[in-house]
Amino acid sequence: MNATENVVILQEFEGTNVVSQFKRYFSLSILLLVIILASTGLLSIMVSALTGVCLLLLTGNLDLTTVYKKVNWQIFFLLAGMIPLGLAMNNTGTDMWISEQLLGFLSGRPNWVVTGTLFLVTMLMSGVVSNNATAIIMTPIAISVAQGLELDFKPFILGVMFAANFSFFTPVGYQTNTLIYGIGNYKFKHFLLIGGFLSLLLWVVATFLLTEML
Repeated sequence: MNATENVVILQEFEGTNVVSQFKRYFSLSILLLVIILASTGLLSIMVSALTGVCLLLLTGNLDLTTVYKKVNWQIFFLLAGMIPLGLAMNNTGTDMWISEQLLGFLSGRPNWVVTGTLFLVTMLMSGVVSNNATAIIMTPIAISVAQGLELDFKPFILGVMFAANFSFFTPVGYQTNTLIYGIGNYKFKHFLLIGGFLSLLLWVVATFLLTEML
């Protein structure tokens, strides 16, 4: 089949393995345990997840070879490649330039314009740079803008925090978007249309709420 012309194999069929009822319920119990440990604050999310993985490995419910085959390594390299982009913007002074441009544009503007513009700039940047890098870059800019306009900086920090995670309009704006884009039958336009509408709605609501805090 692999040598057949005019045929492209997108994904090979894998037969289902017969799993005992005990392993199924045990795996489900581990999942619930991880959720309980993380939600109650007994352990952090990362430690809880690692604890669950270790229990599954020790009991033979999880095989590392299978895990390695299921991982889409292209996604990891894509996300790792976006981190240096954020560092480059910081090292070259691009973040300070953005801060100066925002201060010049927002001086004398109404509060809703100030919060909405900062939120929009952060959300657009997060569409091409990772959310963590965007937050690192935009947080000092938000504080600088707030101090320059003599406003409370807390709503600005909250705006950066939310806007950096509201970039649903590109498949690389957030890790979850990229994972879905990698394993699903989605195109860039799907994120632009559906995610763009959702991001626009969240932008309007967040601008209103953040302005009320000033």
